[in-house]
Amino acid sequence: MKSHLGLLNSHFLASFLRGFPEQLRRLDDKAGGISMVEEPDLDGAVFCKVVKDIEDNIARIPGTDAEFKLTKGDVYVVRYSAVREFILRGEVELI
Repeated sequence: MKSHLGLLNSHFLASFLRGFPEQLRRLDDKAGGISMVEEPDLDGAVFCKVVKDIEDNIARIPGTDAEFKLTKGDVYVVRYSAVREFILRGEVELI
């Protein structure tokens, strides 16, 4: 990932970042009050697919009493926050 970011940064510098003010050239910076790193919207809906069998396969939607069973091969449209832990463990993939 670091290697990819380095290549991307070099490409952006050569392509257009050199025309930006010095304080806005870093891709991981918050200069000028604008974050250059986009973070996921935890309450936003995502399409995801269960790619592995999950031992504790009950997902809960934070802030609600709603829960649902995650079954390998199934596709869902759900809040990112409900499946985040499964995504981080590689059991669910975003599509």
